Formats: sequence, structure tokens, C-alpha cells
Amino acid sequence: MNAGDADAAGIADIRRTSSVGKHDYRDEKQPYPVEGAVSSIGSEDEAEPTEEEMRTLRRVSGKIPWQAYTVTFVEFAERFSYYGTTAVFVNFIQQPRPFGSDTGAINPTQACIDAMGSEAACSQPGALGQGQRASTGLTTFNQFWAYLMPLVGGYIADTYLGRYMTVQWAILAAIIGHIILVVSAIPSVISDPNAALGVFALALVIFGIGTGGFKSNISPLLAEQIPQKRPIVITLKSGERVIQDPAVTISRVFLYFYLMINLGSLSGGIGMVYAERRIGFWLAYALPTFVFFLAPFVLIFCKKYYKLSPPTGSVLSRSMKLISLASKGCWSISPATTYKNFKRPDFWDAVKPSRLGSAAPEWMNTIDDQWVDQVARGFNACKVFFWLPLYWLAYNQMVGNLTSQSATLQLNGTPNDLINNLNPITLVVFIPIFDHVIYPGLRKAHIHFTPLKRITMGFFVAAMAMVSACVLQSYIYKMSACPRNYVNNGTWENEAGETIDCTAPINVWVQALPYCLIAFSEIGASISTLEFAYSKAPENMRGLVMGVNLFSNALSAAIGQALVPLAEDPLLIWNYGVVAIIAAVGGVAFWFTWRDLDAKEDEMNLIPESAYKGKENVPRQDRDDLAVLGLYFRLNAVHIMPRLRRMAIASVFAGSVNAVSLSELCTVPNVQAAVKSLDILGIDLDASSITAGIANSSSGGGGGGMAMQKRQEMSQYNSESYIYCNVSMTYAHTGRDDEVALLYAFPNQSDFTNRFYVAGGGGYSLSSSATGGLEYGAAGGATGAGYGSLDGTSYDDVVLYGNGSINWDATYMFGYQALGEMTIVGKPLTKAFYSMANSTKLYTYYEGCSDGGREGMSQVQRWGEEYDGVIAGAPAFRFGQQQVNHVFSSAVEHTMDYFPEPCALEKIVNATIDACDSLDGRADGVISRTDLCKLNFDLSSIIGTPYYCAAETSSSLGFGFSGGLRKRQGAEGSQTSSTPEQNGTVSAQDVEVAQKIYQGLHNSRGERAYLSWQIGSELSDASPSYDNTTGKYVLNIPSTGGEYVTKFVQLHDVDNLADLDGVTYDTLVEWMQIGMVRYLDSLQTTLPDLTAFKEAGGKLLHYHGESDPSVPAASSVHYWQSVKEIMYPSSSFSTAANASAESGESMNEALEDWYQFYLIPGAAHCNTNSLQPGPYPEDNMQTMIDWVESGVRPSRLNATVSSGEYEGEVQRLCMWPQRPLWHGNSSEFDCVDDEASIASWTYKFNAFKLPVY
Repeated sequence: MNAGDADAAGIADIRRTSSVGKHDYRDEKQPYPVEGAVSSIGSEDEAEPTEEEMRTLRRVSGKIPWQAYTVTFVEFAERFSYYGTTAVFVNFIQQPRPFGSDTGAINPTQACIDAMGSEAACSQPGALGQGQRASTGLTTFNQFWAYLMPLVGGYIADTYLGRYMTVQWAILAAIIGHIILVVSAIPSVISDPNAALGVFALALVIFGIGTGGFKSNISPLLAEQIPQKRPIVITLKSGERVIQDPAVTISRVFLYFYLMINLGSLSGGIGMVYAERRIGFWLAYALPTFVFFLAPFVLIFCKKYYKLSPPTGSVLSRSMKLISLASKGCWSISPATTYKNFKRPDFWDAVKPSRLGSAAPEWMNTIDDQWVDQVARGFNACKVFFWLPLYWLAYNQMVGNLTSQSATLQLNGTPNDLINNLNPITLVVFIPIFDHVIYPGLRKAHIHFTPLKRITMGFFVAAMAMVSACVLQSYIYKMSACPRNYVNNGTWENEAGETIDCTAPINVWVQALPYCLIAFSEIGASISTLEFAYSKAPENMRGLVMGVNLFSNALSAAIGQALVPLAEDPLLIWNYGVVAIIAAVGGVAFWFTWRDLDAKEDEMNLIPESAYKGKENVPRQDRDDLAVLGLYFRLNAVHIMPRLRRMAIASVFAGSVNAVSLSELCTVPNVQAAVKSLDILGIDLDASSITAGIANSSSGGGGGGMAMQKRQEMSQYNSESYIYCNVSMTYAHTGRDDEVALLYAFPNQSDFTNRFYVAGGGGYSLSSSATGGLEYGAAGGATGAGYGSLDGTSYDDVVLYGNGSINWDATYMFGYQALGEMTIVGKPLTKAFYSMANSTKLYTYYEGCSDGGREGMSQVQRWGEEYDGVIAGAPAFRFGQQQVNHVFSSAVEHTMDYFPEPCALEKIVNATIDACDSLDGRADGVISRTDLCKLNFDLSSIIGTPYYCAAETSSSLGFGFSGGLRKRQGAEGSQTSSTPEQNGTVSAQDVEVAQKIYQGLHNSRGERAYLSWQIGSELSDASPSYDNTTGKYVLNIPSTGGEYVTKFVQLHDVDNLADLDGVTYDTLVEWMQIGMVRYLDSLQTTLPDLTAFKEAGGKLLHYHGESDPSVPAASSVHYWQSVKEIMYPSSSFSTAANASAESGESMNEALEDWYQFYLIPGAAHCNTNSLQPGPYPEDNMQTMIDWVESGVRPSRLNATVSSGEYEGEVQRLCMWPQRPLWHGNSSEFDCVDDEASIASWTYKFNAFKLPVY
């Protein structure tokens, strides 16, 4: 029979059975007094109430024994330690350490203000500077972990150790976690945020184990101190007959239990906020640890007075067998039938021993009917917790996001993480009011405000709290002086270079509304779930059922991870709004799901106790166990904690005495001394030109390609900033009257990781930023190249002195010399700046894409011994061919005298993608195998396909840019025109244009001059212009190629070709020949002998988007093949055919030891592709660091899908020459050898007599 399905008569019989009721109470040594009651033990009034009395008599609480209050003190100490530390987690993780502060405490000095840009930043305690997303993620993980472990702790207590000993061992684990937490915050550790983050994470794991084991058992230990188990009728002094209900007593116990939780939270939270602010985080973590040490000694002293339940062995397995037995025959292929079977009235009755009789299995020999009823009741209780994660989702906003929100309001000197103490203050004030006024008033009015009703109320009040937070957030965005994307950054630099304070002019105490509403919701929901879990669980499974209840909070934390992307500007309104809706819907669903169960509250409470207690003759924990544990705590108190205290104090003094601050290093005299120690052949450094000053950068901002864009995008959403020394100087080449400007960025000494970083540029510009390496703890540099590159001057603006006169100085500097010289100056300067020993390794890295990729290759080829790791993406090398190739598409259309509508070209591309998508083994909208597409797909099959495009404005693409045919963005050098509506079908001429372009440039003799873009790549250069006058499409010459021809080949200072009159394919080949020969040793950048780089131990990571519409992917393949042919001449391109007879290592493996090349399926130019939602690598720099510094050689390259059906999927890209191939439903493609495919990537340029590498 279901626990709530007994008939009224049966329940009445149970209630009047004196053999149960009187045995339960009279066997105790003392009565259960209530304030104002007349003793009636042994009188008729002591009998259990009838059903009528249960409905009509007022219910009162019994007296709470003093032992229960000692358990609440232990809870106070644990919660003081928990909330005292977690109160400062957000600032510790999210906020950067104030300049000049060794401990993370505030430092509102002028030096800090100058360095960080605002007084607010210096008045905000912080440590790791990981941003709001990281803090939300880690605090959410802490919530999940701390509420997952109660399942384990409850099981261990019920089965092995008992509640008391489990609590003691959990305290031990938590204290160890606390100690590690303190270590993560001492100055010598906090100076390295990455190391501190690792220690902090370890502390969270151990800390959570202790917290979980404690939480699942401390509340049952408390409730077990209440001796009364069943309701009785008593008479008060006033003569009123009332029911002394243990459910009411337990409800009161848990109210005050929760009161102590919040007293601990309040005192710990407020105290530690000021500790972090004035002294530092190490003290904010250490003080709660000292308080927690009181807990085990209170338990030791009071143990002999406690009522302790011994462990009962594994009753869980029997309860699962019972559920399995009850569900036999219930399962059906029809879900409706299955549901009906599980809801049948005799579901539990059918497996009671009295019903089964001799058919009962052997394992039921010691089980009685009452235990079956208790398991049924506990099972229902666990089902009740199903909806609770939706409530905790709202509650958990208080842990991180509301604290972050307070930092965007006017604090007026109030610490931002102090405001959340409004929540425990509300609880401390109102819990006694609810206990002495509201709940007694409801009972006096005969309103039975059951736990399930109170939980429902909690849902709706929590939803109201989130609505108030949502409204407040909207006003913050509306009233802040900063754009929405920057509000949580604290400051924002406007276009005029002014630093704007993003704080909204709203007093922070307006947050009282959401915090107080959450507190009221806790009185309803949180306290009631504790009461419900204890009162409905079988006696020998209370720890486990309590763990299931607490696990609902862990599930909420896991669900909360899905909302982490909303936990940042400008999405926080959505964050609070979504949570409010979820909480409200959860409240409605909760009540309608369990309202029938709520009507049976009394029936469930009155189920008789079972004689079955589990394992027989379980030895109780004796004092020897406790003595050992007590000795451990005494040893910790005497030895470990004093040593930790001395270590922390010593670290503070050591940090203040020995560490050299950045402000001391970042001075002109110090940099001049470092420069004068340098002796670089051919470089005359001008020490008098040196400037030095502390600066702040909110983003690393270097590197090129999508990785750089990701970092720039993320910088606006978090508060992470980088303090660095900004150094500038000039030099001249020995014997020449020139001047080259240099710019260097040196990070704070505590952040420096012995690295030097060089970032690539794009188009015709070198990078003007030196801060790209700051996020990796690297110093960095940039160069003016002698022609004003740092000031924004582009090389193509200075390539000619005038018509016919090449600026060779600028050409060589742009080609490779400027970056190399900046590096050979920057490396020894960095070592001198930080006083690094000669024997200390300074790792040097380069990262760039597009022309930044070509620049990287120039450094490998010309300055290889200077670099440890180079990341080159889609390099625009083979300059003579590459730039003229941008004119090729226009030449095809000009030669055919046919200019297709852009929409027709787009249809050809999209139809190709659709046709070739599945050739790689998976239909995901991506051509991962353009080679198979080239070998198997006939573009002619597209002829006759209809297309339609609305009227729009479009742009031809400038160099280094790529975008969808309908989504182009104008760039420098691009051309923009309006196009009308396009509606037609793909013609044979449209397809012929595409075929000729994909085939690549050949001369009139049919000899190949250059390779082309892969089939399925956008035909960006082929898009004609629309002449609004004639209403026709006309020739459009991309300025990227046109400018190169006019300035670099024809030597005319003109920005583009006027037309292609008289231009043939042979003309294009001639232009390529001129450019290749003229700039062979400057811009061509195709030297294939990389021996110097290899022998110096350098590592090269080369990647290219397979559907790049600007720089053909085959261009990179051809260079890889050239390097292999020159350096490993006896090898072929096949992976299988390259075994070395001497070493057994394949030639490919020998090359892969230092040079790896990856094609990125579907990717465009240095970015993802709007037409193909494929993967893109975002962590290349970390991959390179692991390869160089830790010897972790990659075998495949991680890339993440950022859109489409498989968004978020991480794919491990194949290293060339292997190709990807999906099989069946596999979650990862295989990397296969395919000789025919490799051959389709192989080209010979017979149109030229010189070798083209």
C-alpha cells in the first residue's frame, strides 16, 4: 500500500493503538514537557489524538533539550567557517590584485591609482583577476561539489560510521581544506595567480568533501536529540487541550538550526569581508579555520549526553531490492500503462511481508510491514526533491551574481561583498518572529501550514526576488555612464581617451529587496526541506535521504552552469529574468505535483516505527575512536595552525622586504641601465630616447586571427586587466642616419613567466601593440619599422618614394628585418629588466595570421635561432603570386566578357557545400574533405538551380578579410556598391566562371602558374560591381590585387588598376614573375630550408582554413611540401611510405617533431566561416607553450565548433598529410591516409623557370 493510501479507519486504529503509542513514550526516562502544560504523563490525556482531535485541536511544540542547542553551536562554527571563506570567493577569483598590494587588500594610494586608472579599482580587494565568468563558474562548482558529497556522507554514516563519527571525520577533511585555502592566499603564492588558482581549486575539492559529509549528518544528529516520536494530547495550564506534536517541535528545531546557520554566515561574512579588505585574503581564510576548531571539542565533550544512532549496515541495498520487487510487472511498452501501474493503490502493500507470506524472498526475513511503509514514505520524500533545483537556482544567484551587481552600484565606502549579509540579517531577525508569532498564529487559526505548502511559498517569493534583481539590473544599465558591455569592468575608456567610472548612481542598499525576499523564501523552502527530509526518511536511512535533499542544490549548480554565459554584461537582465520565470514555473509545478501528498502529511508522520534496524549487533563507536580523533585535533591546534600562522606572517614580511615592485623597476634610469648593458651588432640604441611608465591594459590583444578576436571579445565582458611597464625607445642602424621606434611591455614581476611574445599584424601593417603576451605572463614588443608603423602608417603607403622608385629600406623592414631586430633587442632587454641570470631560459614565441602568418614564416626563415615557438596561420607568403592572384577572378570574367550576378555565385558555393558535405562521412554543413569534393563533384550539375537574393549593399574584400557574400564588411581598400534584387537560375556561364577560378591560373600554353581556392570556398574576388546607371553588372577589381600590381609591379603610386584592358592570363603570369623575382629576398617569404630553426629547438605550428577565400589553403600545403622535399629529400608525402631504415622513425614523424601543419575543415580566412559551421582552434598558444616548455608534442589539434548543430563540440584536427573521415555515429573522425586526395593538393608551376616553393 502507498504510504499515503491507508483508509481513514485504518489510520484511526493505528493512532489509538496503545501498545505503540504508550510504549514509545513511557519507555523514555523523562516526559516531553511543553511550556505552560500540566503534567499528564500516565493520564488519559497522554493517549495519541484521534482523527477528530488531529483536525480540531491546536498543535504545540515540545521542549527542545539542551543537547540540541550544542549541535546548533557546532553548525554555527561550521557555517562561520564556510560562509566566512566563501563570502570572499568572488573578489578573490574575479577582481585583480590592487597594484602594490601583496595580499589582495585594498591599496588606495596614488601609485596604485596611477597604475590602475581609478581609485575604485584600488579600493576593491582582489587577487586572481579571472573575471566574472570564472568566478561564477568556480563558485557554482563549489556549490555543486559541496552538495554532491552529502550523498556519500549520508551513505557512509548510515552504513559504516554512524552520524557522530562521520561528522567528526568530515570536520577533519574540511579543516584540511581550510588550511590549503589559506595557503592559496598567502603572498608568496598569490603572487602567481595561476599557481594560486590551482591551490585554490584543490582546496575547494577537499573542502567540499568535508562540507558534504558534515551537512548530510549534522541536521539528523540534531533532530535525533528530540525524544518524542509521536503526537500526544496534553492539557495546558489554561485548561486548553492541545496536541504536543513532534513535527512542530522538529520544525522549531530546524528554525533555530537555520538561525544558527545565518548567525554563522552573518558574523563570518561581515568579519571576513573587512579582513580581506584591510589585511588580505589569507586572514579572511585563516580566522574561520580557527573558529571551526571549536566544533570537534564541543562534540567530544557532549558525546556522552547525545542520543546517537549506530550505523545499520547497508539497508540501501534492501530498500532497492524492495523497490525492484514492487515494480515487477509494472513495466510496459506503453508509458501510460507503466505510469498507471506504478500509481496503483496497492503498489507498496503488495510487497509487505504479511501479504507475501511464504512467497517472501529470504532477504525479507527480518523486515516488517512498518519498514515497507517507511521506505515508501522516504521514496516519496526523495521524489518531492525533484523540483527543488529550480528553487535553488534562484537562491544561488545570491552567491555570485548579486555580489557582482553590488560592485556596480554606489557603495559609499561599503565593501561590495558585505551587502549580501542583508540576507542572514533578515533571517536572524525574522526566524524568531515566525516561530513565536506567525506560525503559532496560523496554528491557532487551525491553518495547517505544512512543509509542502511552505516550500511552495518559497518558490514564489524567490521568483519575486529575481524579478526585483532583474528590474534593478535594467536600471543599472540605463543609468551607468558606460556602454552595457563595460559596466562590470568598473571603468571604460571613451573615444577621447577619458577613463569613465561605470558605477550606476544608485545606492547599493536598494539590493535589500532581493536579499530580503530570498531570506523569506528560505524560511519557507530551505528550512522546510530539512524538516521534510528528516521526518519522512526511514530511521536507518536518514543520512542518505538528507543527502538526496542536499543533492538537489548540486543539481541546481549543474543547471546553473548553463546560465554562466548569461552571467556577464550585457546579458545579466536575461540572467535574472530567466531564473525568475524558472522559479515561478517550478513553484506551480511543485504544488500541482505534490498537493495530493500534502493532504496526507499527518498520515505519513504517524506511520509506526519498524522493528527492523538493519545490521544486527553493530558495535557502537567507543571512546577510543574519539580519543584518537581528539588527539589529532589537539596536534593540529598545537602544531599545524601556529606554523601556518607564522608562515603567513613571514610571507607578508618577505613579500614587503624582498620583492621589487613594478614601480621601482619601471623607471627611465633602470631601463637605461639595462639598455647600456646591451651590445648588439649593427644596432645603436639611443638611451636618451627612453620613456618608461606604468600602464594598464584590459586585454592582451595580440596574435592575430580568431584566437585574438576571441580574447578581444572576452576582454569587454570581464574585469581582468594587466599592469605593465610601458617602455619606448629608438635605435639607428650603424652607419646610417635613420631612426626606428620600439615599444615594449613588461608585466608585473609577480606575473612574469620567463616569456617573450611577438604578435603578427595584418594586411600591410605590422602589429602596433606590445601587450599581446601579457595574458601569458610574457613581455612583448612592437616596432615602428623606420616608417611610422607604430603610428598607424601602412607599408603600402610608403613602398614608393615616387613613381618608379622603391623604398627598399621599408620593404626589407616590413618583409622580415624590423620584427627580427625588435626581437634581438627585446630578449636581452627583458632579461636585464628582470635581472634574469644568463643561465635562465627566456622562452620566445610568435603568433600571427594572414600577413601576420607570413611575418611569422619570415622570422622562422631569417631569424630561426631566436624563437622557441612560432604559430603561423594562413600565411600570405609567395607574395608575388598571392597578390596578383586576387586579380585572377576578375580576369576570368573580363576574358569571358561575362559578369555573373553575385547571388548566382553564392548559390554555386552553397550548392557545392550541400553536395559535398557528406563526402567526409558526416552531414554537418561542413566540407571537411574539399579534396573528395574536387575529385567527385561536377559543378555543372548546379546549372538550372534557382536563386534569389534581396536588394542590398555589398563590399569587395580587402586583403586579410573574409566574409559571407551577403555579410561583407567594408575594410580599408574595399569597394562598396548597392545591388538590386536578384532572381534567376544558375547558368552554364555562371558555372564556367566558377570552374575556371577553381582550376587556377594557367598561361596560354596551358602551363600552371598558380594554385587556387578549394572548391566550396566563397568566390569573394569574383563578385562584380553593379552599375546603377546602366543597370548591369560590371568589372570589379579587388584593390588588394590591383594596388599590388600598380605599386609593386608597375611602380606607379596608384591605389588600384583602372581596368583590365589588354590584360590576358599571360599578363597575370608576367606580373607574378616580376613580383617574385623583384621581391624574392624580401616579401616572397618562401625559403624552404629551416635548418637553423630546427637545430635551435624551435617548434612551428602552421594552420590554414581549408575554405579560405583569400589565401588558398593549397598555398600552405605547397610550402609544407617544399620544406619536406628540401629537408627530407628521400621521403614521399605518404605517411606509410616514409620509414627510415636507420632510426625506424618515419620522415613525417621526424618533421612532425618540430613542424606540424593542420588544415581546418570549413574555416575561412583566419576565422570561422559563416557558410560552414565548422571547428576553429582557440588555444593554439597554450598548445605551443605545452610543446615548448613541457615537451608535450601535439598529435592532433583541438578545435571547437562555435555554431550550428554541433556547437560546442571539440574536434581533434588531423595533422597533414592525414585527412579526416567520419565513420557511422562516431564522436570523432579518423585520420586516414589517402594518396589520391593528397595528389589533388600537389601542384607544379611549369609556367615559371625558377622553382616556386
